[in-house]
Amino acid sequence: MLTEWDLGALEVYVCAYKTFVEAQSALNELQKKNALNGLLGKTPNGMLTMNAVLIVRNAAARDVSKFGAMLGLDPVSRSSIKVDRPDEENDWREFG
Repeated sequence: MLTEWDLGALEVYVCAYKTFVEAQSALNELQKKNALNGLLGKTPNGMLTMNAVLIVRNAAARDVSKFGAMLGLDPVSRSSIKVDRPDEENDWREFG
């Protein structure tokens, strides 16, 4: 269950997810044009380097993972969430 205290983390998660999707789409377009161009770029002096869009996509993926875990959106973090559940026996006592 999300609370008011979770809104900041949720906002960062949503923004990071949007950035991830947009960056992945841009990478897909670059790779259609040239397979190498989608992953690599060139520095002003001609050295190969990781494409800036790939760097943005990877950072967004890390944020999605980190803030998703904070919000209980992955199996490991969900397994550590404790939820008080009403006693089932008490729910049926009114009928007995």
